[in-house]
Amino acid sequence: MREATLDHLIAKQTDSTVPFSVGFEMTSRCNEDCSHCVRSRWMGNELTYDEIVDILEQLAAEGAMELTFTGGDPLVREDFLPIMRKSHEL
Repeated sequence: MREATLDHLIAKQTDSTVPFSVGFEMTSRCNEDCSHCVRSRWMGNELTYDEIVDILEQLAAEGAMELTFTGGDPLVREDFLPIMRKSHEL
């Protein structure tokens, strides 16, 4: 059964134009103020929870297999845990 699952995943990824691995920058915000970091000049243009979920659903439907949340600091988003839970469901 494991081979069938692996074959299915390989076939799905091979036919897809979506990257296998996605780095998703959730925010530029960060609690630090490092002088060398361009993120310390955050402009406030974040995606909403619904916009992020829509993107995650599209990535999952197209076959993206690995997701890494990045940012400044993703943990500063109040909706970080709900986003993580949703990504895990997908």
